[in-house]
Amino acid sequence: MSEPRCPTCEEHPLLEDIEERDVGFLGCTTCFGLFVTTDALGEYVKNATGSVGVRTAYHALLQDALDHLAGQSKRLCPHCQEPMRRMGFGEHPLVILEHCSLHGVWLDKKELTKVLRASRADAKVKGLDEGEGEE
Repeated sequence: MSEPRCPTCEEHPLLEDIEERDVGFLGCTTCFGLFVTTDALGEYVKNATGSVGVRTAYHALLQDALDHLAGQSKRLCPHCQEPMRRMGFGEHPLVILEHCSLHGVWLDKKELTKVLRASRADAKVKGLDEGEGEE
């Protein structure tokens, strides 16, 4: 397998290892996009919000998104180079992410914050928001 490259930037630079809130991401230093496994993203949501309930909401939103995958993306998975699938995550806000069933999700710049917001909003609606951490 070749080294992971950015699926967004025209020149497809190599992705670099980034750690944020004790979770490993692959990040592009050009467009600031991030690639992460879905489980690691759930752990990031918990660590960033200080709330297991918000992580529970994240996993419910993720499962719903995976159950209703949209069309194929033009972006290729940084690991396997197969086309990713688009998925709509959350409702308020709705975040369109690219997903590889084998390797994880691609987040454009600022989509990580939107995933946190959508997870918090869903947790609040479901009465799961026992913790109010920082972003």
